[in-house]
Amino acid sequence: MSPPRGPYAKTADIRETVLDTTLRMVDEIGYEDLTFTAVAKECGMSKAGLLYHFDSWHELLLAALERRRNLDADRIANTPNLSDAFALTFEHNSQVPGAVALFTAMAGHAAASPKTDSAGRQFFERHYQEATAEFTRIVSSEQERGLMDPDVDPKTVARILLAVSDGLQIQWLLDPGIGMAEHFKVLGKLMAGGFRENPPAVEIRAEPG
Repeated sequence: MSPPRGPYAKTADIRETVLDTTLRMVDEIGYEDLTFTAVAKECGMSKAGLLYHFDSWHELLLAALERRRNLDADRIANTPNLSDAFALTFEHNSQVPGAVALFTAMAGHAAASPKTDSAGRQFFERHYQEATAEFTRIVSSEQERGLMDPDVDPKTVARILLAVSDGLQIQWLLDPGIGMAEHFKVLGKLMAGGFRENPPAVEIRAEPG
């Protein structure tokens, strides 16, 4: 597909600029203190001009998360193993606490919302489907290389790893002293240690009579 030209290209460029600005301001100010008007001003636009590209504040925040999600996916697209994939993710996330907080808050709101057809709910359903598929690919690769138990369902492992990742991020937001990457390495060691193709024989000694 050819890249957009004319007014469509201009609109795409403006949207990208706005989204990058929003993500930057989220980290500088915090999403709770950020406003639609402040983003418009930072982008040199009026509120009406920003509304031309995004129908609401909620739509803008979801689009910013989508922008971040695509950048994250590009970052780990060719990662051959789990440890590198999560190391890259945690390294980046530790530099953007505002974006992590925004993701966590909106994910919780979407999960708790009774509106199963809401834009937020659909965004996070798609996010976890695609993230699960990507990490399932990596888990399967490690199984093929003999680094992980081949009898374990790779999709199940992928979901568990995503749950651990999200949980670590919440704890890190509450206590920035927590090293997310270091904690995940411990999990990696536990997983690797739990699978041995030729487990050592256990010598059972009779108790002295």
